Amino acid sequence: MISFERGGISDSTGIVPPKKIQLEFGAWDYARDFDTSKRFVHKLGTSLWRYGLIEDRLEFRVANSGLNINSSEVGFDSLDLGYKLALIQAQQAEKAWYIPEVNLINHFSIPLSDTHFFNSGFNHFYKFLIAKPIGDKWSALINLGPRFRSGRTISSDDGQLAELPYVFNLGYQINQRWQIFTEIFGSWVFSSRAEDILGATVGTTYALKENLIWDFNTFWGLNSNTEGFGISTGLVYRF
Repeated sequence: MISFERGGISDSTGIVPPKKIQLEFGAWDYARDFDTSKRFVHKLGTSLWRYGLIEDRLEFRVANSGLNINSSEVGFDSLDLGYKLALIQAQQAEKAWYIPEVNLINHFSIPLSDTHFFNSGFNHFYKFLIAKPIGDKWSALINLGPRFRSGRTISSDDGQLAELPYVFNLGYQINQRWQIFTEIFGSWVFSSRAEDILGATVGTTYALKENLIWDFNTFWGLNSNTEGFGISTGLVYRF
């Protein structure tokens, strides 16, 4: 079965084999608030293209947020370029129960628009993925690493917003094709202009074929700074 990152907030470990292309496609992402603003966001056609460069070690990545539809505006956001590097490979982690598999994802954003709706500055993140099986059926996964977002808009330049997102994922493999999982996710924000977020996710992935995966998940905000409810579904396909 192929390794993939879709399904929930977290990204999982695993490198695409050399000269292979993998598409992770978000058909529909929806989030909304239940406060007086009742703000909502739809994202259609988000995509992550992954191309293997070095066996079990390095891949190249291109990501796009797709079509964004919020309460009042429609448009496209940024294009991300990046890589994924295996720092501790799965084969190394298997040699000792206390050694996890560790990957690093690094993305840099290229803004596609320069409007009040879109962030036109320089965004980048560095995410460590730490994974370890727990017996034959269970698995644990942690995502942690700094993210830097520009506060720039068309009319002002408010510098960089620094934050530390995190995800704790616990998965259960029902059978060879079907997995369920739950997550706690959030972000510690190091800026007075933004607030910490906190939420929980429940979801599932199912292998339709060896190279075709379907995923579905829903999340709930656990504090007033997090969107109240969300749904995401999509597909993974390796060419």
